[in-house]
Parts: sequence; structure tokens; C-alpha cells
Amino acid sequence: MSINKLTACGRLTADPVLSDAPNGAVICHFSLACDTRRKDVSGNTLTNFYRCTAWRGQAENCARYLHKGDKVTVVGDLLLREYTDRNGQSRASMELDITDIEFPPAPRTGAASAVPGAYSDDELPI
Repeated sequence: MSINKLTACGRLTADPVLSDAPNGAVICHFSLACDTRRKDVSGNTLTNFYRCTAWRGQAENCARYLHKGDKVTVVGDLLLREYTDRNGQSRASMELDITDIEFPPAPRTGAASAVPGAYSDDELPI
């Protein structure tokens, strides 16, 4: 048995897309841009892009709660998929079949939550 797991932290390049697999399972696809520590000759940070796939309930949650630009951490099986593009050129894509995902924190709403320990008049502990 071999273990092929990758943990990646990055930002979504677009909103996730929810669809049905041929076997009837719900799937969600999104792309993740992950900066590396390396730089090119111009000094720009090099970025890896991963096409991510989530399944079933996890897919539904990804489609519901994730948006372009959100920072997430994913764990999954790394796959190298070879394909031919529209121009007939051979290409390769690094894909993650997600087993675990850490969603971004929920946005804070209201003035009271902007200041730690602050209460609205209705929430005063009296």
C-alpha cells in the first residue's frame, strides 16, 4: 500500500462548480492557487495550481460556503492527469481528490462583533 497525500494551502481562483458524476454522486470542482517559496528570475513568487474535486456532502458544503479568493487548506490524493487540449497539444494537470478541507472562518457581522468583548444593548450580562 502506498500513501499519496498532499496538504495544500491556497486561494480559490474561481467560485466552485457543483455537478453530478456519472455514478450519481454529487461532485464539486474548484482550482486552488498555492504560492511557493521559490521565485522566478524576475523575483516573482512561483505559484502551483491544483484542480480540486470534493465528493458528496463535502462537495455540497464546498459549493455552498466557498467563493473565489477564499483561503482554504485541503488534504487529498495527488493525481497527475494527462490530456489533450483544444489545439491538440499534450498537457498535464495536477489534481487533488479531496479527503479533508478546512473552511475559512465565518465572516463577522455587526458592530458588536468587531470589538472583542463588546455587547449590544440586548446582550448585556445584567
